[in-house]
Amino acid sequence: MNISSVSSSSSSSNYSAVDNTDQLARLQQQKERLEQQLQEVNQSKEDEKIKQQKVQLLQMKIQQIETQIQQVKEAKSNKCQNSMPVTASANTSSIVDTLV
Repeated sequence: MNISSVSSSSSSSNYSAVDNTDQLARLQQQKERLEQQLQEVNQSKEDEKIKQQKVQLLQMKIQQIETQIQQVKEAKSNKCQNSMPVTASANTSSIVDTLV
C-alpha cells in the first residue's frame, strides 16, 4: 500500500489603496504651467527657429506629463481593484491520501 499526500497553502494579502490625488494634482499643475508657457512662446516675437525649438521641447514635456498622469491613474485603478478583501484563509492545508 502506497500513501501519498499533497499539501497546498495559500495566504491572503490585504492591499491598501494608496491615494494618488496629490500626485495627480501636482502633475496637472505642471501640465497647465507648461501649456501656459507654450502659449507664451507661440505669441512671442522670437526668431522662428528658436521659437520652434522651444515649442517642440514644451510639447515633449507636456506629453511626458500626460504619460505620467495616465500611469498614476492606471496604478490607482489597479490598487483599488486589488484592495478588495481576499477570502483565502492563511496557511490552509489539504491532505489527500491515496490508497493504491
